[in-house]
Amino acid sequence: MKIYQRIGFVYVVSGISVAILVILGLLYMEKSREQFQYIEAVEHTYRVLSSIDFCEKILIEAETAQRGYLLTGETTYRETLELMISQVDSSLKLVGVSTADNNGQRIYFFQLIKFVTLRISFLKEDLISNGRAMLYFENLRKGVNAMENCRFYMRKMRALEEGELKKRLELKNKYQGLNLTYFKATFITACLICIIAIAIFFRELRMRLTIQQNLRANINELHNSKKELEEITFAASHDLQEPMRKVRILSNLITKKFANKIPEDDLEVVYRINKVTEQMHGLLNDLVLYTNLLNPNEKYSEVNLYDAVKEAYNKVFKNTNVVFQISPEVPVIIGSSYQVGIMLVHILENALKFKAPERELSLSLTYELKPIKESKFFWEHLPSAKYHQVTITDNGIGFDDQYNEKIFGLFQRLHTNAEYPGKVLACPSQGG
Repeated sequence: MKIYQRIGFVYVVSGISVAILVILGLLYMEKSREQFQYIEAVEHTYRVLSSIDFCEKILIEAETAQRGYLLTGETTYRETLELMISQVDSSLKLVGVSTADNNGQRIYFFQLIKFVTLRISFLKEDLISNGRAMLYFENLRKGVNAMENCRFYMRKMRALEEGELKKRLELKNKYQGLNLTYFKATFITACLICIIAIAIFFRELRMRLTIQQNLRANINELHNSKKELEEITFAASHDLQEPMRKVRILSNLITKKFANKIPEDDLEVVYRINKVTEQMHGLLNDLVLYTNLLNPNEKYSEVNLYDAVKEAYNKVFKNTNVVFQISPEVPVIIGSSYQVGIMLVHILENALKFKAPERELSLSLTYELKPIKESKFFWEHLPSAKYHQVTITDNGIGFDDQYNEKIFGLFQRLHTNAEYPGKVLACPSQGG
């Protein structure tokens, strides 16, 4: 359970770390978006100022071309003047588009259109009159005034836009600094998480190596224990069997040769010696059988549980009428057919041995495919390996739950041999 708690702790820390990185990343993206907005606003301000400067430049070049033409009469100045007049509308349109989102600028822009239009009209009239009309000098004066008004509203628009530019630059620089801060925080956090993750990785690796070394040591100890068990088995099957056989032979000789000479009471002692040696011989055989089950030489193969149960039933209940209900869904498993057969025979024998005297014996076998649950954490509900659960029940005498540990232990019994004869090494079931 501790290893699952450590894994759960790693999952929680990883989740928190990822959440922190996601939050910092989202904040960085939000501040970057705001920074881009202010960068765009600054660029928009520069475009407004550029459009105003362009419009003023067109008007100034138009005035310069007018003066040159009026003074020299050269057609080059006239062509330049006409070109500048033709570009005024496009320059005004550019100013109008760039200031469309600012209500304060729109007021100045409408006044600018008024005076620019007036200035262009005076330029055209002067160009037609060519200095000969009576109102020529009056138009020059009015044109100068119109140009001054154009410059006035252009200055107003520049001042307003430069004020916006100052604010936008401050905000842009502010969010640029915040973005740098968030980037540093995200980078440092990511580095710390990487360092912590590497530390946890090496810690877990060290623990796993330690566990692996302990496991290897336990395997070596188990291997040594296995060798000792094999030696004990060999002794039980050979060295201990021989003295028991000799005791039985000698007791049988005494019984046959001196049956008429030994008093009946003393002869009963000889009979008891025979019985005890037979029981000891059976225990030794069961011990050998049990150790052979722990170290099977048989390779695993497919075992049809239905056929195995049927075969065990025929061995145990061949002369007994017993109701045995078997689930039709009993599967085919991979295992040792020999061990499965022995287990089923002992279970059925115990059921027969410990049947209730007041009712007929009845057994049932049910089957269910169940998932393996290794912990109580949330991931236990994820898809996992499954196992076959086969349950055999009977209506025998049963036993109290307080004897669970005793009844399923080696060399343990709940009843005396006189009540229910049996062997303490037999595979335990309901009674012994």
